[in-house]
Amino acid sequence: MMLTVFLLMHVIFCSHIMGIPIPGEVEPKDERIVGGKSLSIKQVPFIISLQNLGMHMCGGSIINENTIITAAHCTNGKQPIQLEVRAGSTIREKGGQVLQVETIHQNPEFNLKTIDYDVTILKLKSNLNFSENVKPIDLADANQVFENGKQAMIFGWGTKNYGSSKLPSELQSGVIQIVDRKNCRKRYSKDQITDRMLCAGIEQGGIDACQGDSGGPLVIDNVLAGITSWGSACGKPHIPGVYSNVAGLRKYIDKFL
Repeated sequence: MMLTVFLLMHVIFCSHIMGIPIPGEVEPKDERIVGGKSLSIKQVPFIISLQNLGMHMCGGSIINENTIITAAHCTNGKQPIQLEVRAGSTIREKGGQVLQVETIHQNPEFNLKTIDYDVTILKLKSNLNFSENVKPIDLADANQVFENGKQAMIFGWGTKNYGSSKLPSELQSGVIQIVDRKNCRKRYSKDQITDRMLCAGIEQGGIDACQGDSGGPLVIDNVLAGITSWGSACGKPHIPGVYSNVAGLRKYIDKFL
């Protein structure tokens, strides 16, 4: 589950392929958590599978009864009629509650080339029924800063190996660490890593978000700190994944709460 954070599979919906990003050509992550472990939805009741025609496309998180947060690169070019949310199920394409998306509020500043401002708020046509399997998650406070080395968790149904198109049927999780912006910019470039981004991973590699994980949650101390966004391949040593920084995007997010 390395923070090359593009956990949700664009392989299916966005036609993105993860690779080494260079200025102006970053790649949203679309695979499954590399080095992850299976877990029950009861442990992560806030995660959803964003689906197109019944097939998993990306991840997302429940904010309230009818509001989902995901990555803008997951919704780019999509219409609400194409999208539905599956909540409350450990299995990505079976069980739980399936609700139709009513409106897509994609951040108008989202840039597909740089993957900056990578956040979308989805409003559902009906309310989710909260239970032990379906619950909202709190958001990181505006401008909240997470120190270098802080433990974080990532979740999703993305691929386990970079370049693979095979998704796991069961939800996966991984434990990584925050990489502060200064150090992250040394691994990518100063211009690529903006204040709307959060980096995380492990130095030795082997755990990371991947294709199909995009839009899914990065959680720190039980709050949504990041949204799986982009990175360089999956699980490479010394290369953190990049997540949308919820704290840095609260001004936009709060418009829809």
